[in-house]
Amino acid sequence: MSRFRIPPTLFALAALLGVTPAASAGDGRFTGGPDLPVTGPTAVATGDFNNDGRADVAAIGRGDRRVIVFVQTATGELNPAPSVDAGSDPQTLAVGDFNRDGNDDLAVGDVGTNKVRVFLGDAKAAFEPKSEVDLPGAPVSLAVTDLESDGRDDLAAAASDGGRAVVVTARGEGDGRFGAPRKGSEGPATLVVADFNGDSFEDLAYGGARGYLGAAVATGKGDGGLNAPTEIKLPQPSTRDGRGWATGDFNADGKVDIVTALGRDLTAVRLGGGDGTFAAGSDVLTRGAPAAVAVADFNSDGNEDFAVTDASGTKTVRIRLGDGKGGFSAAPDVAVGNKPVDIAVADFTGDAVDDLAVANNADNTVSIRPGTGRATLDGNLLVNGSFEGRTPTGKLVPPPSIPGWDISGGAAYQRYGWASHAYVPASVAAPRYAGAGTRMLTGGFSTPTGGVTTASQTVDVAGRAAAIDDGRVTANLSAYLGGALQFEDSMRARAELLNAAGARVGQLEIGPVTVTDRAKQTTMLRRAGRQAVPASTRRIRVTFISNDADKTISSATADNAKLTLDTAAPGAGPLDRQPPRGNPATFGRSTLVTLTPATRKLRSTRKPLKVRVRNRNGFGVTGRLRGGARSRMVRVSGRSTQTLTVRLSKRQRRALQRKRSLSIRLSAVIRDPAGTTRRVSRRVRVGLRSK
Repeated sequence: MSRFRIPPTLFALAALLGVTPAASAGDGRFTGGPDLPVTGPTAVATGDFNNDGRADVAAIGRGDRRVIVFVQTATGELNPAPSVDAGSDPQTLAVGDFNRDGNDDLAVGDVGTNKVRVFLGDAKAAFEPKSEVDLPGAPVSLAVTDLESDGRDDLAAAASDGGRAVVVTARGEGDGRFGAPRKGSEGPATLVVADFNGDSFEDLAYGGARGYLGAAVATGKGDGGLNAPTEIKLPQPSTRDGRGWATGDFNADGKVDIVTALGRDLTAVRLGGGDGTFAAGSDVLTRGAPAAVAVADFNSDGNEDFAVTDASGTKTVRIRLGDGKGGFSAAPDVAVGNKPVDIAVADFTGDAVDDLAVANNADNTVSIRPGTGRATLDGNLLVNGSFEGRTPTGKLVPPPSIPGWDISGGAAYQRYGWASHAYVPASVAAPRYAGAGTRMLTGGFSTPTGGVTTASQTVDVAGRAAAIDDGRVTANLSAYLGGALQFEDSMRARAELLNAAGARVGQLEIGPVTVTDRAKQTTMLRRAGRQAVPASTRRIRVTFISNDADKTISSATADNAKLTLDTAAPGAGPLDRQPPRGNPATFGRSTLVTLTPATRKLRSTRKPLKVRVRNRNGFGVTGRLRGGARSRMVRVSGRSTQTLTVRLSKRQRRALQRKRSLSIRLSAVIRDPAGTTRRVSRRVRVGLRSK
C-alpha cells in the first residue's frame, strides 16, 4: 500500500497562526485561580476555538446537557462564548478538525442516545451540528485518531451497554461525516491513541472495563481495522474514567510510553519498547482515587511529567516530575474543586506558562490553576522562538511569513494536530514540548528548493564584545526537533558565530533528529548544545534547516528555539573550561574524540583497516565512521576506546594494489547525549606489506 502524503494545498491551510507567546512550563508549582461555572462537568478539553492563537476551554456541562465554551482574551481572562446543545446526556468530549478547514471542531459522546455528535467550528467560537455516529453502547471514552494515515481524523470510542464494552471506530470522510462504525475487541473503558509499534499506523491502548483484560494494546492494520489485543500487565485494574490514560516519552528514547491511573493509590507508567510491548516501568504512588491523567513538562527541565486528579474527596491534583529516565518525584499537590474527574493542560492565562483546567464534577466548576515560575523561553535572544504569528482565519493560501524569521522555500507555520495527528503532534501533546504553544515550524513544500527549506534570524551580540573577546562567553542553543511516521525528513539547527564583517568564526549545530531517533513516531525530541564564543564574534545567525528526503513536502518540524549566552566573571577563565551548568553531557570547545589507525600496513587489499575511536569525555558518544566501502556505527562509552574495522572500497583496493600506498580520509560525525553533533576527521596513509 502506498503511503499518503499531505498535498501542498493542505499544508498551506495548516499554516495557522497565533498572537501570544507559546505555552511553556514553569517550576512544577501552581497557584490559585478562577473556578469557571459549569453544571456537573464530566469532561474538559482545550483548543483554539476562535483562531486567535490563544488556548480556550470547552467542558461538558452534563447538568445543562451542553458544551460550555470559554475563550481567552488578550489579557488572559476566560470569557463565556455561546454554548452548544449536546444531546440528552453528554459525558465525553474530544477536539479535532473533522472537515480539514483549519478550525477546531468538537466530538461529543452522548450516553443517553449511544451516539457521538460532531459539531463543526467556525473559527469564531461557535459550532454547528454536522453528523452523528451510532454506537452499540454508551460512549464512555472518546479519542480522535487517524487509523488509515490518510490525513482525515477518525473517531475511536469505548462503547458500553452495561454488561460488555467494545472498541468502536468510525472512518472520517474529511468533511465532518463518518462511515459506518466498526466493532473491535472487547474490554475498554478508556482509550489513548499513538503508534506503539513503529509501523506508521496508529494503535489504541485501553483498559478499565470490569470483567475483561485489565489493559491491552490493539495495533492498527492501516486500513481502519485493529489487530487482536495484547496484554499490558498492571498491578490493579486501570481507572474507568474517560481520560485515565495518556502517552509520553518518559525516558527520552523516542518511543511512546503510557501512563494510566489505577484503581487505588497508584498511577502506572509503562515504558514502550517501540514494538507494541510495555515490559518495563514503575508504579508511582498517587494517593486516593486517581482518575484523569495529563502529560507536560511542568518544571522546564526537558523531562516529561504528569498530573493526575484524585477523585476520592481530597479536592487535589497530584503532580509528579519526571527525571528523564522513567522515574518520578512528587511536587506540591494542587488544590481544586470537589471530585476532579478530568484535566487539560495549556496556557489559559496568557503568561507563557502551562496551566491546568480541571473538571470538578461534584461542585459545578472547572478550576483554572495557573502555573508559576519563569517560562522556558525567558531570556531568549531569538525573536519568536515559538514560531507564532497571527491571521484572522483558518484558511491561508499562500503560507504567510513567520514574524522574526526569514524563510526560504515552503517553510511555514504548522498547527498542532492538523491536518492529522498521524503526521503532526496532536494538540493535546503540545504541552509536552515545553514551549510548543499552538503552532510549530514545518519544512513544508520543498520541490522548488531541492528538498531544503530554512528559517533563520540573526542576533546582534556586540554589546558583550568585551567579555567575548576575553573568552568568557558561551552560547547555548536548544530546540525540539522531529518529524512524522517513517518519513526520513529531518530538521537540524545551526548557530553560526560571525565577526563584524560577517565572516564565520565558529559554529554550533544540534540535531538532526532522525527517523531512527524517534523510532518512526510522529514526535519531537529536545536537542541542546553549547559552544565557547570565539573572540571577535559580534553576531549569531541561527538557521533551522529542513531536509526533505523525497523533495516534495517535508514533514520535519521544530519548536521552542532558544539561544542564550552565559558570561563568566572576569578572571574566572573561559566558560568552556568550567563544568557546564545544567547539562554536563555536552561537548565543550574540544570534542575530545580522536581517530587513530591501529595499523598502517595491510597484508592484502582485502584486509580491513582497524581504526581506534577514543572518547576522552566523561559521557558516551554515538555516530558513524566513514572512509571505506561503507560506514560503521560508532558507540563509545565515556573515557574508553572502540576499535572498528573499515573495509576498503573497490576503488581504494585498486589504488592500493597499483601504488602500494594509499591516503585515506577517515571522518566521523558524532553526537553527545544532548544531541550536539560534531565532525572529527583525520587523513592517514596506509601501505601494503611486501610478500
